[in-house]
Amino acid sequence: MGCFNVACSVSSINIGYNDNVAYIPLEVAKFPYKIGDGNNNLLYPWCFYVPVTLPIFGSYDDYGGIEDIIKDTNVKIIEKHFNCSIEEVLGEGNKIPAPITSGMFVHKDIYDLCIKNQVTEFGTHKGSSFYTRRKLNDIYKKYREELLARQLLVKEYPTLSSDTMSYSEFKFNEFREFNNIYQKEIIKDTLQKELTDFILFSFGMTSVNRFYFPAMCGYQDGNKYSSLALYQKCVDITQKRIEKEQKLEK
Repeated sequence: MGCFNVACSVSSINIGYNDNVAYIPLEVAKFPYKIGDGNNNLLYPWCFYVPVTLPIFGSYDDYGGIEDIIKDTNVKIIEKHFNCSIEEVLGEGNKIPAPITSGMFVHKDIYDLCIKNQVTEFGTHKGSSFYTRRKLNDIYKKYREELLARQLLVKEYPTLSSDTMSYSEFKFNEFREFNNIYQKEIIKDTLQKELTDFILFSFGMTSVNRFYFPAMCGYQDGNKYSSLALYQKCVDITQKRIEKEQKLEK
């Protein structure tokens, strides 16, 4: 099979050879929507798929995969969890470990933008959302303390359910294998920044109406001019909407 490009699952922008990417392995959601079940829209970003791991960073290899993988702490944790190399986790040898069934590419610049370009819950652009990094750091600390306390309780009450714990953004209720990998890492306090970044990315992705799902392959060179026309029209529509709302506010 010849070389080909892919599309970014968040922006739909073309990803070509040597572009920096964030790749997110996916598994089928716990209660997945099904094609033809009558749903006209999606309520949550995890309606079809959910992440299995935190993003794996590298560059696109022109054949649907990643090369120059950054062997960070997260990658080492993934390799230990699946007992194989990160290349095998990503499909080398055509033996992707369960429960991974798919994956999504995100252009690294778009991933970073989703983290940084947050808005308030009322849509006012201020560079950060009501889930600021500082607030998420406080939430992380509180949740980790609760996990540590629960560890002690489970020793005394082995049937204690995780449902007894309070809600937290770091609980990742819908992410089954993700939790198997990362809840113990929260206890170890090894990936606070990476998990916080991922939560901010998820909020940023959802705020532009995207969800966890693979994207299409792209043309070999990407149809740059069609993409440019589409994005310009989107900017025009959005700018007119903003101007209209600003007039109404005066």
